Amino acid sequence: MATLALLSWAPRAAALTSPISGAVRYPTGSKLSLPFPAGSKIKLLSGYSPSGGSSLHADTNASGKANDHYALDLVYDGQPDAGKGLPVVAPLAGKVVKAGWATSGWANYGQRVILEHDLGDGHKYHSLYAHLDSVTVTEGATVSAGQKLDALGQSCQGALSCASFSTPHLHWVLHRDSLVGGSGTGGSYGGNAAVPEPMDGAENLIRFRPKGAR
Repeated sequence: MATLALLSWAPRAAALTSPISGAVRYPTGSKLSLPFPAGSKIKLLSGYSPSGGSSLHADTNASGKANDHYALDLVYDGQPDAGKGLPVVAPLAGKVVKAGWATSGWANYGQRVILEHDLGDGHKYHSLYAHLDSVTVTEGATVSAGQKLDALGQSCQGALSCASFSTPHLHWVLHRDSLVGGSGTGGSYGGNAAVPEPMDGAENLIRFRPKGAR
């Protein structure tokens, strides 16, 4: 199990987050782990919603875009360069449906991996891992929980170093019943944003305040 440390000025997690309109809960009884190797200490850089630290964490059930309201930006805690180059793993078993550079309307994701998951509730789930430094898996491969997918990075817009953000991090999000495709090499769009909780015991990750807030 990896551990998640909320930033020191964020309130302590207290309870499962209730989905806002258009979003859904993660299926009860399905285990979900952080997308990092067991024993890793991970820090939350940006939490849920546009007010959680990233204006890109938006939308819950838009038809033609990524519903990333419940996305998380995660880094290795206490590691040089926020852990750039360190492993990112599959938090649950699935199939690789996209791996490599995102292009066209998805290019801000840089190098990304999208996994498809069957959690036994009649719905299809996709998890997305973006801004990667390198990609280990190939499209069509089946992966098990804990298997290495790639390395944390800072990629976007076709380059391994991105001027639009200064800190390497993993942008991670879970969608339910989304489509995979669209422009260029494709992305995960439509469907519903899914609240990724509980995740290795972490709950209520909406409770995040900008630096300096009281």
